[in-house]
Amino acid sequence: MNRSVQLFWILSLFPLLGFGFEKVSDYSYLGLESCTNYPGYSFWSPYEDDKKQELYNERLLLPILKNLELAARFRVRERFDYEIDRLVALAAFISLDKDNGRGNRLTFLREVAYSFFRVIDGGFLLKRNNFCRLFSLKVFAYDGNWQVGRHLTFLRMVALSNAISEYLFRNNGSLPENLHDCPHVSMEDCLDVWGRKISYVVKGNSWQLYSRGPRDQPEHYSFDAYVPAIEMGLGTIETYGVYLSSSFSRKRKRLFQNRSIPYVVNNMPFECRLNSFNVLTDFPQKGEGEVKRGVYISSLDFCLKIAEEVFAERFGEETSQGCAPYVADVQGDTYVVRGTKKTKDGQIPILEMTKSSGRIIRCTLM
Repeated sequence: MNRSVQLFWILSLFPLLGFGFEKVSDYSYLGLESCTNYPGYSFWSPYEDDKKQELYNERLLLPILKNLELAARFRVRERFDYEIDRLVALAAFISLDKDNGRGNRLTFLREVAYSFFRVIDGGFLLKRNNFCRLFSLKVFAYDGNWQVGRHLTFLRMVALSNAISEYLFRNNGSLPENLHDCPHVSMEDCLDVWGRKISYVVKGNSWQLYSRGPRDQPEHYSFDAYVPAIEMGLGTIETYGVYLSSSFSRKRKRLFQNRSIPYVVNNMPFECRLNSFNVLTDFPQKGEGEVKRGVYISSLDFCLKIAEEVFAERFGEETSQGCAPYVADVQGDTYVVRGTKKTKDGQIPILEMTKSSGRIIRCTLM
């Protein structure tokens, strides 16, 4: 039986297997390996999702990404292009729905980027037209929001990784000395959404791309020792820069399976962990001690003021003001701040910071 016939039978089963694979949060880390019906794999991690995310992501986006990655794995270009068509249609639909919110748009951008990189990392190169068709859509347009900017920059980096992989294929596994050596890469392709040059570094057989992000920040992590996530979570809260390296997908898989992954900042080792809801948390590795920087947060009132500013910057003024007033509690060596009102999606902003250093160790919507 040839690959095309095999793929046809696998894809024809997908409507029947709609609930046989895990949530987007699992697929985001593992790709096809999160599918319990895919031969040889069985992973499970509990995850709760709201109804809108289930509609857009589990019911619509996830089946497309799954079909797309299967087509790439079986090297069936015609089917892959068909799934790109479906992705374009879904992107157009999301851009027209004003009620879905920025959160679902960011999830869409993020999961498409993660999926594309897994495909490229698996040796299947995307055509330049695949990127051009998507990037021309409204949902992929930069609207001035820094989170959208980080996600779109990450997508540009994924497109550059495709060019790097094409160069590797054409040059017997040798990495390009600079991005302009890659096929079809222009000066504009090497810029992030803020117009800054994306850096490209090679060490041995590994490469890394970096954008200084919305705040024009220098690199925060050591080479190839970063948190493999574009979403702002713990482990990424202290930098707005954007990272992508040749080991990105492997890092995410290791993070999911081990529920933790090491990263390094200023030669100090840390661990980033995933809890049961696949939410990132971080702290210094055992034996390394507490990070000694910042100032001692001496009162709950001071803590509340800091939290309100962080919520406004991270989630926007509307969400920050809509969830006020905030309350703060002492939990051991940390302060925990919570909103007293929910967002439109039924979530409450939560921030946790250490008393001793003022370091934010959790900032999320729950």
